[in-house]
Amino acid sequence: MRKVSLVFSLLLFFGLFAQLRPAAASYRPPDSIQVNSRAVYLYNLDTETRVFEQEAQTRMPPASLAKIMTCILALENTDDLDEEIEYPAYIWNMVEPGASQADVRQGEVLTMRKALYCLMLQSDCYSALAIADKIGDGEIQTFVDMMNDKAALIGAQNTYFTNPHGLYDEGMYTTAYDMFLITRYAIKLDHFMDIVSTRTIDISPTNMAIHNENYNLFSTILPMYPGNAYYYEPIRGVKTGTLDEVGRNYVSTASKDGYNYLLVLMGAPKVDATGEDLQENLVFMDAKNIYEWAFNEFETKQLLEKGKTCNSIPVRLSKEADTVNLLAAESFSALVPKGIEVDAESGLSVMLRYTKPDSLDAPVSRGKKVGTVDLMLNNEVLGTVDLLAEKDIPRSQTLYMLDYLKGIFNKFWIKFILVLVILIFAFYVTLMVLRNRYRKRYRRARGRRR
Repeated sequence: MRKVSLVFSLLLFFGLFAQLRPAAASYRPPDSIQVNSRAVYLYNLDTETRVFEQEAQTRMPPASLAKIMTCILALENTDDLDEEIEYPAYIWNMVEPGASQADVRQGEVLTMRKALYCLMLQSDCYSALAIADKIGDGEIQTFVDMMNDKAALIGAQNTYFTNPHGLYDEGMYTTAYDMFLITRYAIKLDHFMDIVSTRTIDISPTNMAIHNENYNLFSTILPMYPGNAYYYEPIRGVKTGTLDEVGRNYVSTASKDGYNYLLVLMGAPKVDATGEDLQENLVFMDAKNIYEWAFNEFETKQLLEKGKTCNSIPVRLSKEADTVNLLAAESFSALVPKGIEVDAESGLSVMLRYTKPDSLDAPVSRGKKVGTVDLMLNNEVLGTVDLLAEKDIPRSQTLYMLDYLKGIFNKFWIKFILVLVILIFAFYVTLMVLRNRYRKRYRRARGRRR
């Protein structure tokens, strides 16, 4: 068993989130598509775009979705998945009757790989505890602490685990958004998708005679089974979870026509208004309907081409050009509804919002960043692209000097001094005039006395 170092985990964490793009516009399925789940988070993995969310920050019991985190820690803390683990007797006192299990027995020895199949395909609670016992060095709580530390490192700030299997505890909670973060992290790990995308597997033999042959495990994810009422071919994995206290939860991925999505559903009803179990699994119906809507409605489209002239800006102090064109520094693509155009005169359109100065003073260098353009849809920013000057524009020294002198005379302190000089001069002139008048009167008066 190996421990993933904190430094390495931090590098993974920051590397993961450094790739995030600005959140795109969030959409809703049409009213014709009924969404039964209370909380939803749909994410396009190709463009790293949030597509649809509903109560994604509401705290809810994770149910067996907690096993995704258990699987993460098992994969990251096991050097060899063929390493054996024994199912200790004491864990049988920690699981209530009726909890999901995979027919594993006390004292049975499985490899970590087989234990993970039990955990993720049949949602085996005993495997969750056996894995926790192994990685936690015999202390389940040590493993639970690791789960919470990992959740915090991933960025799941509204998640708290109290056990490794997800059986109800009033102190345990997560959100649809946090489960998205955790699952997005998980699907990047080696072996994770191989395990959770498996429909059925024979893990015999074990050290128990009853499991010498035909020890078959079957995934709880019915949409992966052809011929099933809920079958949906694009779906791959990941994990279901059901509790009376929350209803049905389901995290999955789906791929079709080159598009890849991750969907978190939580709180789909499992009983009707009278408390009777529903015949239909509404969370699987939600998954199919939401995925179909996404695949049919959206496309990745280039909205801005690198080098395209987007705008122009006046240039001062040059005799060679009055304006310079502004070019897009890079191409920009986004996931948008099909048929969307840029700056279209009618219909839904991606609008361009510019941030740039009123003018530029020459000299202007080709490729100089002059401003930015926001690509807007439904008043939300899809992304931002820098604007660059198209060409070099030299400065006219004559215009520059004239502008410099004009600037000097326009400055407040220069105006103040000029006004002060004028006032002093006017005062002096007035004083001289009065003095001269006084002298004339004095001379006249003196002449009369004579």
